[in-house]
Amino acid sequence: SFLENDYLYTLHVSRERGMGGNDEGDSNSSIFGSTAKDAFFRADNAFDSWRNWRRAARRYYNCHISSSSSSSSSSSFPSSSSSSSSSSSSSSVKNPKRKQDGLQYDSEENENYLRLHGPYFLRAAKLWSKIEQWCDSSQSGNIGKKIKNTLMHGLSHDECCTINSKFRRTFKENNEDGDNNNDKGRGLWALQAIYAFHGGQQSYTDESSIFRGLFGGYSAYNNIVCTGLLNLRDSERMSSGDQFRPDRDDYIPIACSFNHRHVGFFELHIPTGHVMLHNSERILAVPSLPPSEDEGEEEKNNVRHDAVLVWLEEFASRLSNGLVSVERMFPTEDTTESVVLYPTIHDKRMLDLSSISGNNGQPQQIPVVSRAVTRGVEVVASSVYVAGSRMYVYSIRVRLLTPQDEDYVTPEQRGFHTCQLRSRHWTIVDADTNSIDEVRGDGVIGLYPLLREGGYRYDAGNAAEDLGPSGPDMEGTFGYQSCSGPVRGSFGGWLQFVPGSLNNPKGDEFNVRVAPFALNNEPDFIF
Repeated sequence: SFLENDYLYTLHVSRERGMGGNDEGDSNSSIFGSTAKDAFFRADNAFDSWRNWRRAARRYYNCHISSSSSSSSSSSFPSSSSSSSSSSSSSSVKNPKRKQDGLQYDSEENENYLRLHGPYFLRAAKLWSKIEQWCDSSQSGNIGKKIKNTLMHGLSHDECCTINSKFRRTFKENNEDGDNNNDKGRGLWALQAIYAFHGGQQSYTDESSIFRGLFGGYSAYNNIVCTGLLNLRDSERMSSGDQFRPDRDDYIPIACSFNHRHVGFFELHIPTGHVMLHNSERILAVPSLPPSEDEGEEEKNNVRHDAVLVWLEEFASRLSNGLVSVERMFPTEDTTESVVLYPTIHDKRMLDLSSISGNNGQPQQIPVVSRAVTRGVEVVASSVYVAGSRMYVYSIRVRLLTPQDEDYVTPEQRGFHTCQLRSRHWTIVDADTNSIDEVRGDGVIGLYPLLREGGYRYDAGNAAEDLGPSGPDMEGTFGYQSCSGPVRGSFGGWLQFVPGSLNNPKGDEFNVRVAPFALNNEPDFIF
């Protein structure tokens, strides 16, 4: 990252902000008094960089600068290293008045706790900048503004410790030990940087607010998962609640997904910083991001203190690059618009199956997202692995291309103005066992969309020959979500359409290809 490899990059501290503001304070304000995109800049020289880090530390700890720290010899500049205590930056600051909870910041031996970890804070500013810009862009639809309105003001160190007992206890223990290299609290350093810019999202207030979760989710049948970034008060409540196991005292909930059947947590392991998915039904703990590829001693021991930053950086990148979409969880309900995690056509990743021998002649590289066009009907398909349930949810998006689209053909060329789905045929390949499962049936989950250019009619029925009344007219792309078992391999097949409509066909049935897409039960990241 250009931010952490150039020590002249620093944090900008603007207007003063009140400490301990209410939970619904200025959502655009970080602890440093600005939006994330305005919080970092490249100083003109080393002295200006040092001076701004000094101001940032004072703001973060709500302290005054001690006379002993007014010379540059007692300060250090941001380091590109994120694995050692020497990478902490800015001058030491202290506040003799604050001694509550055993946090005495006026002693020489504890002055390192008043330093900011420069690379962590710069990375947090950059990722939040991406999220803020996405929320303000047309790419985010109507949900971007709603998500941004749920983001709470940034938190100081003191606020984190006041609100959340795990922060308070961890930093109290480290302070009493007088050991800045104590691994006990290092997992919280990156989380502190994240919460300094936005202190999580406001609590869910009603059913519609579920869809405003920052990380979004997916739906299959009537089951919804949508994950939000927890604020520290909600995290505290969940830590002490019955649903959070007592033996997980070294874990702090950082994100939570609600649906109609269960609650799942993403949690951070305080000593190491690992981000894990914890499913309260199955009592699972699943790593949410890949191990570090660095060769340092800590990485060899599977320690990655910046994991929560890596995890959130990846999600911010997916948002800004259009790798996830904004759609209605339920097509007929406006209030269910949300970030949807099914990979979009912009995602060019491939699942590599070359290490598996004898895979029935199937391709060894399977796209994460597939696209195929047959007689002007486009099908885009992809899946999300649900680690907590050991299954996949997949999405099939179908539309009739319009004149503005690539591969468009006119009604005269394709032979119809509208067409309606009759049946489906799926081919699911298990690359590990070389087995092939084929599934056939009418429609898709009782739906028989009638496609037109720019939209569709949302028809439903018990069978193709037993449709109910005509459904509502909808704009955009028809989307269908369902679930599949925990195989690793590919999913594809075809959809059978009738030109015109099922009740008034205008020609022979034809098959629309659903190109194979990946089923990957070992994704790099889990959201």
